[in-house]
Amino acid sequence: MGNVLLVDDKPLLTDAKLMKHSYLSEEGLLKLRRRLAEMLVRGEAASDQPEARPLDASGGNPFVIPKDKFLDAAKDVGLGDFSKDIRPLIERLLDAFDRSGYGAVEPQEVLVGMAALSRGKAMERLELAFTIFDTLEKQCIDAEELSIVMRSMATALAEVISPGCIDRIGGIDIEEIRPYAQKVVVERGSVKSQVLPADVFADAVLSHPLLRKITA
Repeated sequence: MGNVLLVDDKPLLTDAKLMKHSYLSEEGLLKLRRRLAEMLVRGEAASDQPEARPLDASGGNPFVIPKDKFLDAAKDVGLGDFSKDIRPLIERLLDAFDRSGYGAVEPQEVLVGMAALSRGKAMERLELAFTIFDTLEKQCIDAEELSIVMRSMATALAEVISPGCIDRIGGIDIEEIRPYAQKVVVERGSVKSQVLPADVFADAVLSHPLLRKITA
């Protein structure tokens, strides 16, 4: 049967069917990105949970959002049948991406991870991940940005396809991916600007052993 996607320890989809029947669509994720951006700009990202730490507890990053607010945003944009199908999955992803342990995540990273689990073929999911991350529409990314994208996608795939395989806070260590990203940018990117163009991105990602599962 292959690997199984579990929600609340119950089998939901085999990895072979995951991308065909995923509740996460391109339209839904782009709506969620816009809503999260609005919340950050309007100062709506303060947690309603009394025990939540301040956002700057994660190291002063102004672009983090409490997990409960991320869930609110997903519900606001009507991301699938939220209460039944989407919420348990998103909660697990948020836990995996809460690297500080303070109950806050970088929404862009979570969205990229969700793109790896979205509906469609591998190339479509990769294009969506690139679009989500490339907020300035540069159509290229540098080695550090490629490392972050690959770590985000690998974290999400590992968490839902092989539950429990990530046994430390913060998911996959970016140091496991950074040397590969630097090598790829040097070999396939622009020598002058040290960036990787969008049309090479997908092949670079799929060439890494941690991310071959995205072709399932």
